[in-house]
Amino acid sequence: MTTGSTVRGIRNKNPLNIEYSKRNNWLGQQGTDGRFCIFSDNKYGFRAGARVLRSYQRRGINTIHSIVHTFAPSHENETDHYANMVSEWMGISKHAPIDVSNDHVAANIIKAMARMEVGQSYPIDTVLEGVKLA
Repeated sequence: MTTGSTVRGIRNKNPLNIEYSKRNNWLGQQGTDGRFCIFSDNKYGFRAGARVLRSYQRRGINTIHSIVHTFAPSHENETDHYANMVSEWMGISKHAPIDVSNDHVAANIIKAMARMEVGQSYPIDTVLEGVKLA
């Protein structure tokens, strides 16, 4: 299944590069590419991202810094740079608490994280459509 893109997360309609797990049968999930989920539509990738971030919040992970360091660990990513860029794009300190139970807050951080993950800036309405399904 390919859309012509060479960027894995775009090709998989998984803008946050959510890893596949047998424990998660995500809405809209069509399978795996061996490591990451493949979704039928980007909105389902955004929905999965919102559910992940909301599970973090329940565990007290509620700042851009703590979210990014949990989601994109330093053994695979430049997490400080990642957190700094998300913070800059959102216009919020990376150490300020955020409430991802608010759909608009969740959509804005997911939009910024997707930009870091796949290099594409998605329209906020597209991201919000998926977040509202979470």
